[in-house]
Amino acid sequence: MKVMHSVYGEGTVKSLNEEYIEVDYSGELHKHQFPKIFESFLTTDDLDLQKKVSATKEKDGEAAKQVQQAPIKQQKEQVSCKRTSKNLSFTTDNNVHSPLLGDRARTISVRSEAEMFEIVGYIASPGRVSFFEAEIPRDGRDETFERLFPGQKYRPIEMGETPSGMPNKLSPQFRINFANLRNCPEILLKNMGKGNGPSCVGRINKSRFVIDLVQNYGFRFGNVQDISGIRAIAEKRGFLTEFENGYKR
Repeated sequence: MKVMHSVYGEGTVKSLNEEYIEVDYSGELHKHQFPKIFESFLTTDDLDLQKKVSATKEKDGEAAKQVQQAPIKQQKEQVSCKRTSKNLSFTTDNNVHSPLLGDRARTISVRSEAEMFEIVGYIASPGRVSFFEAEIPRDGRDETFERLFPGQKYRPIEMGETPSGMPNKLSPQFRINFANLRNCPEILLKNMGKGNGPSCVGRINKSRFVIDLVQNYGFRFGNVQDISGIRAIAEKRGFLTEFENGYKR
C-alpha cells in the first residue's frame, strides 16, 4: 500500500495494526501512530487502506462515546480532573514506541506542545548540538536499530560476561551532546548532564526523549540534521512561531 508523507514523501506500508503503521520511505523506516498520522501528515489513494483508517477512527469514536456515557459520579470526577489538568505536565510518551527502549527509559515532561516545539527549535539551531548519540548492544538489537533507522550512525557495544560468568545486561543508550548551551531553556538545563570535552559541554541522557525527537520531530542520529525537514514538521503541526523562537534563542 502506497502513502504520501508531507515531509518524507512517498512511502510503502511495511506493517500495520490498530496502534501503529510502519512505512518505508526510500529505504528509511518510520513508525507512526495509527490512524492519527492520517489527520496531519499522511494521505493515501489506496482504497483498502482508506477503509482501514475509517474503520479504526469509527472504532475509536465509539470508545469515546462510551466514556462520555459514564455514570454521573464518574463524569464529575472527570470534570474535577480537567479543572486541575493545567497543573499537569504535557508529555509525548504516548507517541514513543520502540523495541529498543526498556521500561526504565526516561523522558522530559514539558508543560505544553508549544514549549516542546520551542525546545525542538533550540536543539535544531546550527552549532547547538554536536551529536545525537546511540550506543547499541551487538546482540541483535544492532540489527533492529539498522532496520528502524537505516543509514543513521550508532556505536555498537560488544557483549561480554560479568565476573560470575553471566551475560552483561546492557541496554541501548541514547544521548544528545551539546556543543553550546547559550540561552538554554530552563527545562533542558534541569535535565542536563555533564559534558566530556569541548564538543560536548553538556548532554541529555533521557533515552525516551531522544527517541521521541528522532521518531516524531525529524531529528537523526549522528552529527548532521535536516533543519528544513524539522521546520516543516513544526509548520505542519501549527507551531512554527514557537520553533523559530527556540531557533533564535
